Amino acid sequence: MKKRLFIILLIVVLLISFGCASSHEAPNSADQGSDRGQNTYDDSTEVVSLSSRKVIRNGSMDIEADDVVAAYSDILNYANRNGGYEFKHTRTERNGYTYISAQIKIKSDKLDALMGHIGSVAVIINSSTTSDDITDEYYDVQLRLEAKKKALEKYYEFLEKAHSLDETLKLQAEINSLTEEIEVLEGKLKLWDSQVNESVLNLTISQSSDPSKPKKKVDWKALSWRDMVILIKNGFISVSNVIIAILQWLLIIIIAASPLIIIALIVYYIIRKKRKDKKKKENEGKEENNE
Repeated sequence: MKKRLFIILLIVVLLISFGCASSHEAPNSADQGSDRGQNTYDDSTEVVSLSSRKVIRNGSMDIEADDVVAAYSDILNYANRNGGYEFKHTRTERNGYTYISAQIKIKSDKLDALMGHIGSVAVIINSSTTSDDITDEYYDVQLRLEAKKKALEKYYEFLEKAHSLDETLKLQAEINSLTEEIEVLEGKLKLWDSQVNESVLNLTISQSSDPSKPKKKVDWKALSWRDMVILIKNGFISVSNVIIAILQWLLIIIIAASPLIIIALIVYYIIRKKRKDKKKKENEGKEENNE
């Protein structure tokens, strides 16, 4: 019985090794089927067609607009019309000015068009794209997955022919292990497919009229007398509050440190008294010597 189990496991190992040995072969096109074995080679190096390459592309843009909300609405509507959608959105109001930070997902072949449209509705401050070619890793995982699925089918066939509980348990353990590995590989391929098919655009929109930014044109405008009186009054109140706060804190510090101040005064008084007594004795001694 052990000899039979050893032969079965040896056959499965050979099947897995045979499947992994062919992992360096990638499909020549995106079609799945008979075209997989028709790859071309140049000096033993595989040439993968552009249509079958797996590239993850993402973008990032910092822009300015006079009306941040209207500009973002226009950008999002354009993305929606082209199959995109909002993934994240944060709106911040600061000192009466609006800032929007968002992530928009869109089909990879529409990313450049979306970024071009954004340039037509706002001023671009920074713009960049990144590309990550995962073609080799993708097809390697795909072929490893196929090999493990074939091995799993063989294990199920061996399980049906098992003649003892011990043999059944060992085969079931191998089946469970292979199933977990297959699920991990399928999850990785699913994630990669999502990243390849959809690009993420990180977008930040700030307001062009933000006062913290330098202006090319300075508008001179005199204050009215009423505004001037109000500003003077507010300024006087603010300065008074600062002075009062300083006096209050000085009083708090003096009261809190009063024990130390009293001790310091006592020590100072004792030292001064001793110095006076010493000086008095010295003067008396000089007078006696003069007599």
